[in-house]
Amino acid sequence: MLFRSTHANDTLRRALRAAIAAHRPLVVQHLAASHGAAAIAAALSAGSARVIADALSMLPHADRVGVSRRLPRHLSTTK
Repeated sequence: MLFRSTHANDTLRRALRAAIAAHRPLVVQHLAASHGAAAIAAALSAGSARVIADALSMLPHADRVGVSRRLPRHLSTTK
């Protein structure tokens, strides 16, 4: 079970990073809608501040706030 969860997390992290790098807001929004704010925050938490800011900028306001609230405090870009 642990390996399946880790694989799913890695897959989400890679898909999210690819969507951000290709500047595909609709894909980022779809991933957020499919996986939820907590999973997106976990996937982003290993990224740089720039990657996190780019991802958050591609989300609608409500999703942006939801993800930002679940990021570790030192990574959150909204107050």
